[in-house]
Amino acid sequence: MDALTRIVDASFQEQEDGSVAFFPFGAAGDAYRIESPDRYHHIRGFVRRFLVHVLPAVVAVTLTVTLLALWSLGGSVTALLIAAVSCGAVVLACGVYYRTKVRRLVAGLETCDARVDVERYLWFPTAFPELYEMHLWAGGFAAAALVGLMLLFPDLDDGLTGLLAGAIGLTVAWVRQKRFG
Repeated sequence: MDALTRIVDASFQEQEDGSVAFFPFGAAGDAYRIESPDRYHHIRGFVRRFLVHVLPAVVAVTLTVTLLALWSLGGSVTALLIAAVSCGAVVLACGVYYRTKVRRLVAGLETCDARVDVERYLWFPTAFPELYEMHLWAGGFAAAALVGLMLLFPDLDDGLTGLLAGAIGLTVAWVRQKRFG
């Protein structure tokens, strides 16, 4: 089971009566009872498509705007604030779209008393153990890369050194995870 399936699964919970509880806003919102398998597949498909298309777009926009703020605009505080506001606007627009679409999808569904299994889905190491382990390895490799880059290239810009160390750490951790599980 891949990470995307686990994230989508966090929004749904099978009930004892055979229906499925849908948590469109996680533990913070209401749960909706879905009794029709067709409607369940339709809603689940939307959640999956939203995550597949929107999360990469938000990450790409965030990275692009941040890199533009760091290099093109000189890395000033004003440029970084503009980048943060731009990223916030993208996230807000995605959230508004999601809320609007979900309201249409749950129209006519009754709410139920189901509760999200918080322990299973909100505790990162148990929900995504392989990503958690990779994250730990990435931190270690990035720290080692940072020290190495600072010793080998003392005149290298600090921002560039940090970005390179992070990229090296993530890449090496990803390769380690793929190779050694």
